[in-house]
Amino acid sequence: MIRVNFNLKEPSKDNFLIYLVAYIGEKTPLRFSTAESIPTQFWNKKDQRIKEVREFHRAKAINKKLDRYERVIKEIYDNAINPTPEYIRELFEIEIKGVKPDPENIFLVYYKKYLEANKHKSNIKSYRTTYNSLKDLMPRTITLSEVDYSYLDTYQKKYEKTKIKSGKSKGNYPSLNTIGTMIKNIKTVINDARKNNFEVNAGIKDFKKTEETSDSIYLTQEEVLKIYNAKVPASYETTKDIFIVGCCTAMRFGDYSDLSNIRGGLIYKATGKTGERVVVPVHYLLKEILEKYNYKLPSPTMEYVNRQIKEIGQLAGINTPIEKTRTEGGKKITRTFEKWQLITTHTARRTGATNMYLAGIPTLAIMMITGHRTEKAFLKYIKVSKEQNALMLASHPFFNATPSPGL
Repeated sequence: MIRVNFNLKEPSKDNFLIYLVAYIGEKTPLRFSTAESIPTQFWNKKDQRIKEVREFHRAKAINKKLDRYERVIKEIYDNAINPTPEYIRELFEIEIKGVKPDPENIFLVYYKKYLEANKHKSNIKSYRTTYNSLKDLMPRTITLSEVDYSYLDTYQKKYEKTKIKSGKSKGNYPSLNTIGTMIKNIKTVINDARKNNFEVNAGIKDFKKTEETSDSIYLTQEEVLKIYNAKVPASYETTKDIFIVGCCTAMRFGDYSDLSNIRGGLIYKATGKTGERVVVPVHYLLKEILEKYNYKLPSPTMEYVNRQIKEIGQLAGINTPIEKTRTEGGKKITRTFEKWQLITTHTARRTGATNMYLAGIPTLAIMMITGHRTEKAFLKYIKVSKEQNALMLASHPFFNATPSPGL
């Protein structure tokens, strides 16, 4: 609920300004100058209006102005889906001053068009999350060119102190990597606007997204087989099979859940996220699943698979304790989970890439399957400990060859 008062600035003087003060649950209320200055003796403190007396002939006109200000700000509040202070301030000033920017240049207007134009992108849900947070936290009439270094810095500071409203992290503060993803999404939309000949601020290039090493999991080959062989309810069978397809191909969900071009024991696919064309050999487990469905895989949604795959992991006994540490709200937070609780559709891709690497398949060969464009990005992506890497290298000829005489 909103509460509106009219207060006086510098009441010790004979003449003072009237300020509108709006309380909407924030510690610091919104303040707006009415630009009206009146003699002290004509102010009615109880009614918060000017006494309409003969000695002050402008009283009636100013009171009408105050009535309008109060009505406008209350209507904005009542009609807002999420009446944040920034939203209230911006719409109030637009209504009172009568100045409205060109809609084509409004950042959030352009962002909404970007969402519509790219609604089939595999990661569009992340962009929607960013859009919704921007509506909640930032002014809504900022133009594309006003999205600068300062704007990103302000958004980041506000977002990191905002609790997540839904999903598995509901009630927690966003992690550094989540904040980094939000910044990346904003910069991507601004870059899209630049390509479409809109004026944008070059300063955002200097703003670096936050980032920390992720504790994302992968499944060992033994765990993959446990899931493959797990007895699950009939309604879970499709989810189990599709997840195994991801573990065998190291593709993203949007790609591994739709394999239609298979010939000569090879899968041909243009990846949905980057358009990168990859060719993947058919793994023996994948071959069994493809034959089960007569090479026409079912197409469950990502939400459907994510809902069931954790329970499948639990049924399969994937219960190793896993500690996850990440920065939330500026603090390092460590939580312990059973491994099945952390399984998602993306775990399948990471599992496939990591197990290929541990099996000794050359990095560049795996990258041609995963679509990673740099070895640095790939090695950062897979989940291999230094000990696992050393054990894998222990079987390499370099560490086992018989030394030449004299060495």
